[in-house]
Amino acid sequence: MEHIQTLSPTWLVLEPALRESGLSCIDGRREWCGFGAPGGNVGEAILLLSVAEWFRSSIYADNEINVFIDRLANQLGNFRLHTDEASIARLASEFDMSLGEVRQALTTGPPPDTRESFLAALTQSTFIGCGHLRAIREQSNSYRVRLGLLEAVIRATFVTAWHEGSPVFIDVLSGEHRETAVLVFHTSQKLEATTEVPALCSETNRFFADHVAVLRYVRHSSAELLRGLDAKLTEVDPTTFALEVERLGQRHLELTLEALAPGLPRHRVRFGVNQQITLEFSGDESEGETMSLLFETKPGGSSPSPD
Repeated sequence: MEHIQTLSPTWLVLEPALRESGLSCIDGRREWCGFGAPGGNVGEAILLLSVAEWFRSSIYADNEINVFIDRLANQLGNFRLHTDEASIARLASEFDMSLGEVRQALTTGPPPDTRESFLAALTQSTFIGCGHLRAIREQSNSYRVRLGLLEAVIRATFVTAWHEGSPVFIDVLSGEHRETAVLVFHTSQKLEATTEVPALCSETNRFFADHVAVLRYVRHSSAELLRGLDAKLTEVDPTTFALEVERLGQRHLELTLEALAPGLPRHRVRFGVNQQITLEFSGDESEGETMSLLFETKPGGSSPSPD
């Protein structure tokens, strides 16, 4: 339990932190302050669109997905997708490019003559560096995600990233997974733009982290954007829609943790006013044991960005 007792979250004002750092993946290898979600912003977009397709009883065309990703990225102000060094190495071998050339192609776009084949490769398991997106690719039925939707969102994200001044950032994570536990952040308070929320800033590769409370805040505005773009959703009750997003989101989290963090202890982190935090041991190693712990905390401030 030492790995938990030394945890020191940093408290950040929610909206400025989201606009500066976006939603990171739950992957513990990131090296900046952030709020975690399976697949980061891209995973959340796939989740939202999957639920929407079920309610509207029809699939989105690729051009509709392109518009949504572009509008969503600009609304959020920071939209993140990550890969890793191993995937970059495989792309370099596949396209006879140097590692530096692949990194440049991911962030600004490949040469025109390889653009389509490069984009196609980025949707294949071998070259997907995010474990959550790769798991969806390989188990789309279990995730209840249409494979074509996954591919379209990945393509749209990269194409949007290649526009000058784009708010989409492609991150490259380093090294192997060395996480020792899973943290899931909850709160009973309603989050506002100015609410201070605990984030992990200096805990590189120690924890998988999912910020459920923050995700509810982000999902509300994202769903409103989608409703504004899709007349077929105007008849859907927003509360019912949000509940289905929550349910499928929980399923996505569980499936991805089974794939990436089998056997790791899981801990529910509850936070409230006055920077109060309690920790509940709720997973494998501590089954049935519940304990409260007041963490050491760091004062709020602006979230350091990796860019």
